[in-house]
Amino acid sequence: MVKLITVHGTFAGSPRNRGEKWWQKESPFTSELQSFIGEPVDVEPFHWEGNNSETERRQTGSRLATAIHDCQDPPIVLGHSHGGSAGIQALAMLYLRRGEKCCDLVRGFATVGTPMLLFRSNRNPFSRFDVIGRLLLLFALGLLGLKVGEIAANAYDGQEITGILTGLREFGSSIQFGLAMLILVVLYGYSYRNRRRMKLFKDNTLYGFFKDRYVAMNHAEDEAINGLMKAKAVKPKLVKRTTVFISLFSGLSFVLIGLFFLTQLLEASNLPLPELLRNSFDVLETGLFDPIEDLLYANFPQLGENALLQQLMATFTLIPIGAVLSASALVAFATSVVVTPGLSHFVSNQIKSQSFGDDGYGESIRAVVPGLDFDSDQVGTLPSSVEGQMERASVKDAGAAIQRLRELLASGELLDAKGADLIGQSMKFEKSELLHNAYFHSPLFIRYMAAVFVTRFGVKPSERYANDRAAQEFHELLSTSEVPAAVADEEAAAV
Repeated sequence: MVKLITVHGTFAGSPRNRGEKWWQKESPFTSELQSFIGEPVDVEPFHWEGNNSETERRQTGSRLATAIHDCQDPPIVLGHSHGGSAGIQALAMLYLRRGEKCCDLVRGFATVGTPMLLFRSNRNPFSRFDVIGRLLLLFALGLLGLKVGEIAANAYDGQEITGILTGLREFGSSIQFGLAMLILVVLYGYSYRNRRRMKLFKDNTLYGFFKDRYVAMNHAEDEAINGLMKAKAVKPKLVKRTTVFISLFSGLSFVLIGLFFLTQLLEASNLPLPELLRNSFDVLETGLFDPIEDLLYANFPQLGENALLQQLMATFTLIPIGAVLSASALVAFATSVVVTPGLSHFVSNQIKSQSFGDDGYGESIRAVVPGLDFDSDQVGTLPSSVEGQMERASVKDAGAAIQRLRELLASGELLDAKGADLIGQSMKFEKSELLHNAYFHSPLFIRYMAAVFVTRFGVKPSERYANDRAAQEFHELLSTSEVPAAVADEEAAAV
Protein backbone atom coordinates (compact mmCIF):
# COMPACT_ATOMS: atom_id res chain seq x y z
CA MET A 1 0.00 0.00 0.00
CA VAL A 2 1.12 3.56 -0.82
CA LYS A 3 0.57 6.13 1.91
CA LEU A 4 -0.01 9.49 0.19
CA ILE A 5 -0.24 12.64 2.34
CA THR A 6 -1.73 15.50 0.33
CA VAL A 7 -1.24 19.12 1.40
CA HIS A 8 -3.36 21.80 -0.24
CA GLY A 9 -2.16 25.32 -0.95
CA THR A 10 -3.14 28.80 0.17
CA PHE A 11 -6.88 29.56 0.38
CA ALA A 12 -7.74 26.02 -0.78
CA GLY A 13 -8.71 24.33 2.46
CA SER A 14 -11.87 22.45 3.38
CA PRO A 15 -12.82 20.55 6.56
CA ARG A 16 -13.93 17.49 4.58
CA ASN A 17 -11.65 14.58 3.72
CA ARG A 18 -13.73 13.58 0.70
CA GLY A 19 -14.73 15.83 -2.15
CA GLU A 20 -13.87 17.23 -5.56
CA LYS A 21 -10.72 19.10 -4.59
CA TRP A 22 -7.54 17.46 -5.87
CA TRP A 23 -6.20 16.67 -2.39
CA GLN A 24 -9.35 15.00 -1.06
CA LYS A 25 -10.12 11.29 -1.01
CA GLU A 26 -11.93 10.00 -4.10
CA SER A 27 -11.38 13.26 -5.98
CA PRO A 28 -11.08 13.10 -9.79
CA PHE A 29 -7.33 13.58 -9.47
CA THR A 30 -6.67 10.92 -6.81
CA SER A 31 -9.01 8.47 -8.55
CA GLU A 32 -7.23 8.96 -11.89
CA LEU A 33 -3.82 8.68 -10.24
CA GLN A 34 -4.89 5.42 -8.56
CA SER A 35 -5.71 3.93 -11.97
CA PHE A 36 -2.01 4.19 -12.92
CA ILE A 37 -0.76 2.70 -9.64
CA GLY A 38 -0.71 -1.06 -9.19
CA GLU A 39 -1.19 -1.04 -5.42
CA PRO A 40 -3.78 0.66 -3.19
CA VAL A 41 -3.17 4.36 -2.58
CA ASP A 42 -4.24 5.47 0.89
CA VAL A 43 -4.84 9.21 0.53
CA GLU A 44 -4.56 11.14 3.79
CA PRO A 45 -5.48 14.83 3.38
CA PHE A 46 -3.51 17.05 5.72
CA HIS A 47 -5.62 19.96 6.88
CA TRP A 48 -4.41 23.47 7.64
CA GLU A 49 -6.06 26.89 7.56
CA GLY A 50 -4.40 27.85 4.28
CA ASN A 51 -3.80 31.51 5.16
CA ASN A 52 -1.06 33.43 3.41
CA SER A 53 1.09 33.43 6.53
CA GLU A 54 4.69 32.34 6.99
CA THR A 55 4.00 31.79 10.68
CA GLU A 56 1.17 29.41 9.83
CA ARG A 57 3.22 27.61 7.20
CA ARG A 58 5.95 26.90 9.75
CA GLN A 59 3.44 25.78 12.36
CA THR A 60 1.83 23.56 9.72
CA GLY A 61 5.26 22.15 8.85
CA SER A 62 5.82 21.24 12.48
CA ARG A 63 2.48 19.40 12.67
CA LEU A 64 3.14 17.71 9.32
CA ALA A 65 6.55 16.53 10.54
CA THR A 66 4.83 14.84 13.48
CA ALA A 67 2.28 13.23 11.16
CA ILE A 68 5.07 11.89 8.92
CA HIS A 69 7.01 10.59 11.91
CA ASP A 70 3.92 8.77 13.23
CA CYS A 71 3.24 6.92 9.96
CA GLN A 72 3.81 3.18 10.19
CA ASP A 73 5.37 3.12 6.72
CA PRO A 74 7.26 6.04 5.11
CA PRO A 75 4.70 8.10 3.18
CA ILE A 76 4.82 10.05 -0.06
CA VAL A 77 4.08 13.72 0.60
CA LEU A 78 2.50 15.76 -2.19
CA GLY A 79 2.13 19.51 -1.66
CA HIS A 80 0.71 22.15 -3.98
CA SER A 81 1.68 25.83 -3.84
CA HIS A 82 2.43 26.86 -0.25
CA GLY A 83 1.33 23.41 0.83
CA GLY A 84 4.68 22.39 -0.64
CA SER A 85 6.32 25.19 1.37
CA ALA A 86 4.78 23.73 4.53
CA GLY A 87 6.11 20.34 3.43
CA ILE A 88 9.63 21.73 3.11
CA GLN A 89 9.28 23.18 6.58
CA ALA A 90 8.29 19.67 7.73
CA LEU A 91 11.49 18.26 6.24
CA ALA A 92 13.45 20.90 8.14
CA MET A 93 11.74 19.95 11.39
CA LEU A 94 12.40 16.25 10.77
CA TYR A 95 16.07 16.99 10.22
CA LEU A 96 16.28 19.12 13.37
CA ARG A 97 14.62 16.34 15.38
CA ARG A 98 16.24 13.23 13.86
CA GLY A 99 19.33 14.39 12.02
CA GLU A 100 20.45 12.26 9.07
CA LYS A 101 18.00 9.50 10.02
CA CYS A 102 15.13 11.75 8.85
CA CYS A 103 15.55 10.50 5.25
CA ASP A 104 14.22 7.09 6.23
CA LEU A 105 10.94 8.65 7.34
CA VAL A 106 9.94 9.79 3.83
CA ARG A 107 9.40 7.57 0.80
CA GLY A 108 9.00 10.49 -1.54
CA PHE A 109 8.30 14.21 -1.50
CA ALA A 110 6.88 16.17 -4.44
CA THR A 111 6.04 19.86 -4.68
CA VAL A 112 3.75 21.28 -7.36
CA GLY A 113 3.89 24.98 -8.20
CA THR A 114 5.66 25.73 -4.92
CA PRO A 115 7.41 29.07 -4.28
CA MET A 116 9.80 28.62 -1.36
CA LEU A 117 10.61 31.75 0.60
CA LEU A 118 14.10 32.15 2.04
CA PHE A 119 14.65 34.60 4.88
CA ARG A 120 17.52 36.32 6.61
CA SER A 121 17.57 37.75 10.11
CA ASN A 122 17.21 41.47 10.52
CA ARG A 123 20.14 43.23 12.12
CA ASN A 124 17.85 44.96 14.60
CA PRO A 125 17.51 42.49 17.51
CA PHE A 126 14.18 44.00 18.61
CA SER A 127 12.59 42.97 15.30
CA ARG A 128 13.35 39.30 15.91
CA PHE A 129 10.69 38.85 18.57
CA ASP A 130 7.01 39.49 19.06
CA VAL A 131 5.68 42.27 21.30
CA ILE A 132 6.29 40.35 24.53
CA GLY A 133 9.80 39.39 23.45
CA ARG A 134 10.63 42.99 22.57
CA LEU A 135 9.40 44.23 25.94
CA LEU A 136 11.44 41.57 27.73
CA LEU A 137 14.56 42.50 25.75
CA LEU A 138 14.03 46.19 26.51
CA PHE A 139 13.49 45.36 30.20
CA ALA A 140 16.72 43.32 30.34
CA LEU A 141 18.76 46.07 28.71
CA GLY A 142 17.15 48.61 31.02
CA LEU A 143 18.17 46.61 34.10
CA LEU A 144 21.76 46.43 32.88
CA GLY A 145 21.80 50.13 32.09
CA LEU A 146 20.42 51.11 35.48
CA LYS A 147 23.03 49.01 37.29
CA VAL A 148 25.85 50.50 35.24
CA GLY A 149 24.51 53.97 35.99
CA GLU A 150 24.30 53.19 39.71
CA ILE A 151 27.91 51.93 39.82
CA ALA A 152 29.12 54.94 37.82
CA ALA A 153 27.32 57.34 40.17
CA ASN A 154 28.83 55.65 43.23
CA ALA A 155 32.30 55.81 41.69
CA TYR A 156 31.85 59.49 40.92
CA ASP A 157 30.83 60.22 44.52
CA GLY A 158 33.66 58.10 45.91
CA GLN A 159 31.32 55.60 47.49
CA GLU A 160 31.92 51.84 47.76
CA ILE A 161 33.77 51.39 44.46
CA THR A 162 37.58 51.42 44.71
CA GLY A 163 38.54 50.01 41.30
CA ILE A 164 37.42 48.61 37.96
CA LEU A 165 37.61 44.97 39.06
CA THR A 166 35.53 45.73 42.15
CA GLY A 167 32.97 47.47 39.98
CA LEU A 168 32.79 44.56 37.55
CA ARG A 169 32.44 42.13 40.46
CA GLU A 170 29.57 44.12 41.88
CA PHE A 171 27.94 44.37 38.46
CA GLY A 172 28.23 40.63 37.79
CA SER A 173 26.89 39.64 41.21
CA SER A 174 23.95 42.03 41.20
CA ILE A 175 20.35 40.85 41.03
CA GLN A 176 19.81 43.13 38.03
CA PHE A 177 22.54 41.34 36.08
CA GLY A 178 21.23 37.90 37.03
CA LEU A 179 17.64 38.72 36.03
CA ALA A 180 18.76 40.33 32.76
CA MET A 181 20.88 37.30 31.87
CA LEU A 182 17.95 34.99 32.61
CA ILE A 183 15.72 36.97 30.25
CA LEU A 184 18.38 36.97 27.52
CA VAL A 185 18.90 33.20 27.85
CA VAL A 186 15.14 32.63 27.52
CA LEU A 187 14.98 34.84 24.42
CA TYR A 188 18.01 33.08 22.93
CA GLY A 189 16.38 29.68 23.46
CA TYR A 190 13.13 30.97 21.96
CA SER A 191 14.86 31.87 18.70
CA TYR A 192 17.44 29.05 18.63
CA ARG A 193 15.40 26.57 16.57
CA ASN A 194 14.46 29.25 14.08
CA ARG A 195 18.12 30.16 13.58
CA ARG A 196 18.98 26.50 13.03
CA ARG A 197 16.19 26.23 10.46
CA MET A 198 17.45 29.34 8.69
CA LYS A 199 20.97 27.90 8.56
CA LEU A 200 19.62 24.70 6.95
CA PHE A 201 18.11 26.78 4.18
CA LYS A 202 21.14 29.07 3.82
CA ASP A 203 23.50 26.10 3.47
CA ASN A 204 21.04 24.17 1.25
CA THR A 205 21.43 21.21 3.62
CA LEU A 206 17.99 19.69 3.05
CA TYR A 207 18.44 19.20 -0.69
CA GLY A 208 21.64 17.25 -0.10
CA PHE A 209 19.78 14.76 2.09
CA PHE A 210 16.46 14.52 0.24
CA LYS A 211 17.39 15.05 -3.43
CA ASP A 212 16.99 11.34 -4.25
CA ARG A 213 13.47 11.39 -2.80
CA TYR A 214 12.38 14.81 -3.99
CA VAL A 215 10.80 16.11 -7.22
CA ALA A 216 9.69 19.65 -8.06
CA MET A 217 6.95 19.91 -10.69
CA ASN A 218 6.42 23.46 -11.95
CA HIS A 219 5.09 25.01 -15.12
CA ALA A 220 7.60 27.50 -16.53
CA GLU A 221 4.93 30.23 -16.52
CA ASP A 222 3.45 29.46 -13.11
CA GLU A 223 1.97 32.77 -11.95
CA ALA A 224 2.56 32.30 -8.24
CA ILE A 225 6.23 31.30 -8.51
CA ASN A 226 7.22 33.87 -11.12
CA GLY A 227 5.16 36.59 -9.49
CA LEU A 228 6.80 36.16 -6.10
CA MET A 229 10.27 35.79 -7.61
CA LYS A 230 9.84 39.10 -9.45
CA ALA A 231 8.10 40.81 -6.53
CA LYS A 232 11.32 40.48 -4.52
CA ALA A 233 13.08 42.95 -6.84
CA VAL A 234 10.14 45.25 -7.59
CA LYS A 235 10.33 48.74 -6.12
CA PRO A 236 6.95 50.34 -6.77
CA LYS A 237 6.75 54.11 -6.32
CA LEU A 238 3.49 54.11 -4.43
CA VAL A 239 4.01 57.48 -2.74
CA LYS A 240 4.81 60.34 -5.12
CA ARG A 241 6.76 63.37 -4.02
CA THR A 242 4.23 65.74 -5.58
CA THR A 243 1.42 64.05 -3.65
CA VAL A 244 3.23 64.45 -0.34
CA PHE A 245 4.14 68.06 -1.17
CA ILE A 246 0.57 69.05 -2.08
CA SER A 247 -0.89 67.33 0.98
CA LEU A 248 1.52 69.01 3.40
CA PHE A 249 1.42 72.39 1.65
CA SER A 250 -2.37 72.60 1.54
CA GLY A 251 -2.84 71.30 5.09
CA LEU A 252 -0.23 73.54 6.70
CA SER A 253 -1.39 76.60 4.74
CA PHE A 254 -5.00 75.96 5.75
CA VAL A 255 -4.11 75.80 9.45
CA LEU A 256 -1.84 78.87 9.48
CA ILE A 257 -4.11 81.08 7.37
CA GLY A 258 -7.10 80.02 9.45
CA LEU A 259 -5.21 80.91 12.63
CA PHE A 260 -4.33 84.32 11.22
CA PHE A 261 -7.85 85.25 10.13
CA LEU A 262 -9.45 83.90 13.31
CA THR A 263 -7.14 86.07 15.39
CA GLN A 264 -7.88 89.12 13.25
CA LEU A 265 -11.63 88.49 13.49
CA LEU A 266 -11.61 88.23 17.28
CA GLU A 267 -9.48 91.34 17.66
CA ALA A 268 -11.73 93.33 15.29
CA SER A 269 -14.74 92.26 17.36
CA ASN A 270 -12.99 93.30 20.60
CA LEU A 271 -13.31 89.76 21.90
CA PRO A 272 -10.68 88.30 24.21
CA LEU A 273 -8.35 85.79 22.62
CA PRO A 274 -8.00 82.39 24.26
CA GLU A 275 -4.54 82.03 25.77
CA LEU A 276 -3.56 79.18 23.48
CA LEU A 277 -4.66 81.13 20.40
CA ARG A 278 -2.87 84.27 21.54
CA ASN A 279 0.37 82.41 22.27
CA SER A 280 0.20 80.57 18.93
CA PHE A 281 -0.38 83.82 17.02
CA ASP A 282 2.46 85.58 18.89
CA VAL A 283 4.83 82.80 17.90
CA LEU A 284 3.63 83.00 14.30
CA GLU A 285 3.95 86.78 14.24
CA THR A 286 7.38 87.03 15.82
CA GLY A 287 8.78 83.98 14.10
CA LEU A 288 7.36 84.42 10.60
CA PHE A 289 5.44 87.63 9.82
CA ASP A 290 7.80 90.20 11.33
CA PRO A 291 11.07 88.74 9.94
CA ILE A 292 9.63 88.50 6.41
CA GLU A 293 8.19 92.04 6.64
CA ASP A 294 11.53 93.43 7.79
CA LEU A 295 13.30 91.56 5.01
CA LEU A 296 10.95 92.93 2.34
CA TYR A 297 11.17 96.56 3.45
CA ALA A 298 14.94 96.34 3.82
CA ASN A 299 15.42 95.07 0.27
CA PHE A 300 12.52 96.93 -1.38
CA PRO A 301 12.18 100.35 0.36
CA GLN A 302 9.79 101.57 -2.34
CA LEU A 303 7.10 99.31 -0.86
CA GLY A 304 6.77 101.65 2.12
CA GLU A 305 6.72 104.83 -0.02
CA ASN A 306 3.75 103.99 -2.24
CA ALA A 307 0.49 104.77 -0.40
CA LEU A 308 -1.69 102.87 -2.86
CA LEU A 309 0.53 99.80 -2.69
CA GLN A 310 0.53 100.01 1.11
CA GLN A 311 -3.27 100.11 1.12
CA LEU A 312 -3.52 97.11 -1.20
CA MET A 313 -1.04 95.13 0.89
CA ALA A 314 -2.94 95.93 4.06
CA THR A 315 -6.35 95.16 2.51
CA PHE A 316 -5.33 91.79 1.13
CA THR A 317 -2.89 91.06 3.97
CA LEU A 318 -0.32 90.18 1.36
CA ILE A 319 2.68 89.92 3.66
CA PRO A 320 1.13 87.52 6.23
CA ILE A 321 -0.56 85.38 3.58
CA GLY A 322 2.57 85.37 1.44
CA ALA A 323 4.66 84.48 4.47
CA VAL A 324 2.35 81.59 5.33
CA LEU A 325 2.33 80.25 1.77
CA SER A 326 6.12 80.59 1.42
CA ALA A 327 6.79 78.91 4.75
CA SER A 328 4.27 76.14 4.00
CA ALA A 329 5.83 75.52 0.60
CA LEU A 330 9.33 75.40 2.08
CA VAL A 331 8.34 72.98 4.85
CA ALA A 332 6.31 70.82 2.46
CA PHE A 333 9.15 70.64 -0.08
CA ALA A 334 11.79 69.80 2.51
CA THR A 335 9.57 67.18 4.12
CA SER A 336 8.60 65.58 0.81
CA VAL A 337 12.25 65.30 -0.23
CA VAL A 338 13.18 63.61 3.04
CA VAL A 339 10.04 61.63 3.83
CA THR A 340 8.91 60.37 0.41
CA PRO A 341 11.72 57.80 -0.14
CA GLY A 342 11.28 56.39 3.37
CA LEU A 343 7.49 56.36 3.09
CA SER A 344 7.64 54.68 -0.32
CA HIS A 345 10.02 52.07 1.07
CA PHE A 346 7.73 51.44 4.03
CA VAL A 347 4.57 51.09 1.92
CA SER A 348 6.35 48.89 -0.64
CA ASN A 349 7.60 46.61 2.13
CA GLN A 350 4.11 46.34 3.58
CA ILE A 351 2.67 45.29 0.21
CA LYS A 352 5.51 42.82 -0.34
CA SER A 353 4.98 41.47 3.15
CA GLN A 354 1.31 40.88 2.33
CA SER A 355 2.25 39.14 -0.92
CA PHE A 356 4.84 36.90 0.73
CA GLY A 357 2.79 36.31 3.87
CA ASP A 358 5.76 37.43 5.96
CA ASP A 359 4.15 38.07 9.35
CA GLY A 360 6.70 37.35 12.01
CA TYR A 361 10.06 36.09 13.25
CA GLY A 362 11.84 39.41 12.63
CA GLU A 363 13.15 38.34 9.22
CA SER A 364 13.24 39.80 5.73
CA ILE A 365 12.96 38.06 2.37
CA ARG A 366 16.32 36.97 0.99
CA ALA A 367 15.13 35.07 -2.08
CA VAL A 368 12.27 33.12 -3.62
CA VAL A 369 13.12 29.75 -5.20
CA PRO A 370 10.91 27.19 -6.98
CA GLY A 371 11.49 24.19 -4.73
CA LEU A 372 13.74 22.45 -2.26
CA ASP A 373 17.01 23.17 -4.12
CA PHE A 374 17.69 26.67 -2.85
CA ASP A 375 20.62 27.13 -5.24
CA SER A 376 18.40 26.69 -8.32
CA ASP A 377 16.09 29.30 -9.78
CA GLN A 378 14.82 27.13 -12.66
CA VAL A 379 11.02 27.28 -12.68
CA GLY A 380 10.02 25.00 -15.56
CA THR A 381 10.55 21.32 -14.75
CA LEU A 382 7.73 19.67 -16.71
CA PRO A 383 7.88 18.15 -20.20
CA SER A 384 6.80 20.64 -22.85
CA SER A 385 3.82 18.45 -23.78
CA VAL A 386 2.40 18.78 -20.26
CA GLU A 387 2.97 22.51 -20.23
CA GLY A 388 1.35 22.85 -23.66
CA GLN A 389 -1.77 20.99 -22.57
CA MET A 390 -2.07 23.17 -19.46
CA GLU A 391 -1.72 26.33 -21.55
CA ARG A 392 -4.38 25.24 -24.03
CA ALA A 393 -6.76 24.47 -21.17
CA SER A 394 -6.13 27.88 -19.63
CA VAL A 395 -7.00 29.63 -22.91
CA LYS A 396 -10.14 27.50 -23.28
CA ASP A 397 -11.32 28.36 -19.78
CA ALA A 398 -10.56 32.09 -20.02
CA GLY A 399 -14.19 32.92 -20.85
CA ALA A 400 -15.42 31.22 -17.68
CA ALA A 401 -12.80 33.12 -15.69
CA ILE A 402 -14.07 36.45 -17.01
CA GLN A 403 -17.62 35.49 -16.07
CA ARG A 404 -16.57 34.60 -12.52
CA LEU A 405 -14.71 37.91 -12.29
CA ARG A 406 -17.89 39.74 -13.29
CA GLU A 407 -19.84 37.89 -10.61
CA LEU A 408 -17.24 38.71 -7.95
CA LEU A 409 -17.18 42.38 -8.91
CA ALA A 410 -20.99 42.55 -8.95
CA SER A 411 -21.28 40.87 -5.54
CA GLY A 412 -18.62 43.10 -3.97
CA GLU A 413 -16.53 40.15 -2.78
CA LEU A 414 -13.32 41.67 -4.12
CA LEU A 415 -13.77 44.79 -1.99
CA ASP A 416 -15.06 44.87 1.56
CA ALA A 417 -15.04 47.11 4.61
CA LYS A 418 -11.76 45.60 5.79
CA GLY A 419 -9.96 46.45 2.55
CA ALA A 420 -8.99 44.39 -0.46
CA ASP A 421 -6.77 41.33 -0.03
CA LEU A 422 -4.89 41.27 -3.33
CA ILE A 423 -3.52 37.79 -2.76
CA GLY A 424 -6.93 36.49 -1.77
CA GLN A 425 -8.45 38.02 -4.89
CA SER A 426 -5.90 36.41 -7.17
CA MET A 427 -6.74 32.99 -5.71
CA LYS A 428 -10.50 33.31 -6.23
CA PHE A 429 -10.18 31.47 -9.54
CA GLU A 430 -9.65 27.81 -8.82
CA LYS A 431 -9.91 26.15 -12.22
CA SER A 432 -7.48 25.71 -15.04
CA GLU A 433 -7.42 29.24 -16.48
CA LEU A 434 -4.67 29.97 -13.97
CA LEU A 435 -1.68 27.76 -14.67
CA HIS A 436 -0.89 27.72 -10.96
CA ASN A 437 -4.18 25.87 -10.37
CA ALA A 438 -4.25 23.89 -13.62
CA TYR A 439 -1.85 21.04 -12.81
CA PHE A 440 -4.39 18.57 -11.45
CA HIS A 441 -6.83 19.23 -14.30
CA SER A 442 -4.29 18.07 -16.92
CA PRO A 443 -4.48 14.37 -17.94
CA LEU A 444 -0.86 14.47 -19.10
CA PHE A 445 0.27 15.91 -15.78
CA ILE A 446 -1.40 13.04 -13.92
CA ARG A 447 0.41 10.56 -16.16
CA TYR A 448 3.67 12.39 -15.55
CA MET A 449 3.10 12.30 -11.81
CA ALA A 450 2.38 8.57 -11.99
CA ALA A 451 5.68 8.13 -13.83
CA VAL A 452 7.43 10.10 -11.06
CA PHE A 453 5.89 7.85 -8.42
CA VAL A 454 7.01 4.72 -10.27
CA THR A 455 10.51 5.77 -11.33
CA ARG A 456 11.52 7.92 -8.36
CA PHE A 457 9.53 6.58 -5.42
CA GLY A 458 9.44 2.88 -6.33
CA VAL A 459 5.65 2.58 -6.60
CA LYS A 460 4.28 -0.46 -8.43
CA PRO A 461 2.68 0.49 -11.80
CA SER A 462 -0.74 -0.73 -12.92
CA GLU A 463 -1.62 -2.49 -16.17
CA ARG A 464 -3.10 0.73 -17.49
CA TYR A 465 0.21 2.47 -16.81
CA ALA A 466 2.08 -0.22 -18.79
CA ASN A 467 -0.29 0.17 -21.75
CA ASP A 468 -0.49 3.97 -21.79
CA ARG A 469 1.76 5.52 -24.41
CA ALA A 470 2.20 8.90 -22.70
CA ALA A 471 2.92 7.29 -19.32
CA GLN A 472 5.56 5.03 -20.89
CA GLU A 473 7.24 7.96 -22.65
CA PHE A 474 7.37 9.88 -19.39
CA HIS A 475 8.69 6.73 -17.71
CA GLU A 476 11.50 6.45 -20.24
CA LEU A 477 12.26 10.16 -19.99
CA LEU A 478 12.55 10.03 -16.20
CA SER A 479 14.50 6.77 -16.23
CA THR A 480 17.15 7.71 -18.76
CA SER A 481 17.42 11.47 -18.96
CA GLU A 482 19.77 13.37 -16.66
CA VAL A 483 18.69 16.77 -17.96
CA PRO A 484 15.69 18.64 -16.56
CA ALA A 485 12.44 17.43 -18.03
CA ALA A 486 11.51 20.97 -19.08
CA VAL A 487 14.13 20.96 -21.84
CA ALA A 488 13.15 17.61 -23.25
CA ASP A 489 11.69 17.33 -26.75
CA GLU A 490 7.94 17.29 -27.26
CA GLU A 491 7.71 13.54 -27.60
CA ALA A 492 4.93 12.75 -25.14
CA ALA A 493 1.63 12.07 -26.90
CA ALA A 494 -1.39 14.29 -26.26
CA VAL A 495 -4.53 12.62 -25.00
